[in-house]
Amino acid sequence: MRIRSLAILSLAIALPVLGSGTAEALTLHTPFVRVNSVQHIRVDVTNLSTKQITTTVTCTNSIGGAYPTAGDSCNGATLDPRTTCLFLLADNQGGFCTVVSSSGKVRAAINVLGPAVDGSPLVTVVPATK
Repeated sequence: MRIRSLAILSLAIALPVLGSGTAEALTLHTPFVRVNSVQHIRVDVTNLSTKQITTTVTCTNSIGGAYPTAGDSCNGATLDPRTTCLFLLADNQGGFCTVVSSSGKVRAAINVLGPAVDGSPLVTVVPATK
C-alpha cells in the first residue's frame, strides 16, 4: 500500500513539471506563389505568444535556390509578444517560403502586393501551414 501511495505521489509531482515546458518550435511552409513583374512577396510572421520568440524566414525559387531579401526584420531578431516581423522579396520573385519559430504560437503568410507605384495594394494572402 505504501509503494502505491508513493507512486501516486510521484506521478502527481511529475505531471505538472513535465507539462510546464516551453512551447515547442514550429516550422511552417507556404505553397509556391507566382507573381508578375510588378508584384512582390512580403512574408508576415506574427508572434501570438506572451513571450519573446525568434524566427528564421527563407524563400526559395522553383529550382531550390534561395532568394536574397529586399527587406528583413525577422531573421536574427527577437520578436516581441503580439508583434509582426516582415520579410520582403524584390519584384517578380515568386517562390515558396519556410518559417521556423522558437514557439508554436506563431502564424505566417505570404502577402502578394501590387505595384509600388500604386501604393503596393494587397492582391492576395496565402497562409503558411504545418
